[in-house]
Amino acid sequence: MSFKVDWNQQGKVLQVTMSGSISMQEFIEIDRQINEYLQASTERIALIVDASDAVFSPYSIERVKPTQHYLNSYQISQLVVVSKTKLNRLAILLLFNLCRPKLQFCNDPDQAQRFISMARA
Repeated sequence: MSFKVDWNQQGKVLQVTMSGSISMQEFIEIDRQINEYLQASTERIALIVDASDAVFSPYSIERVKPTQHYLNSYQISQLVVVSKTKLNRLAILLLFNLCRPKLQFCNDPDQAQRFISMARA
């Protein structure tokens, strides 16, 4: 499995960490797991997507987008994406454009943590 979904801060910040190339089936599983965490949570949460070690193709993202139902959830207050490459940022922007949560891009996981901390203060 080339992804992991887990709490970064219990009940407040959920994190998805991806590496390598992510298959369509894995994207569907990511959506399922995120929705399980959302159903178990009573509070609004932040979501960090760490894609710094992932490889995306902007051309395949349009097929993935309809499978990601959590993007329209009112429970996600902000979405912070960690990505170092412009191609990944473009692909992720195509995936997350028009999503309900506020979208922020960061260069590294520490920057994402700082952004989440400042936004929650």
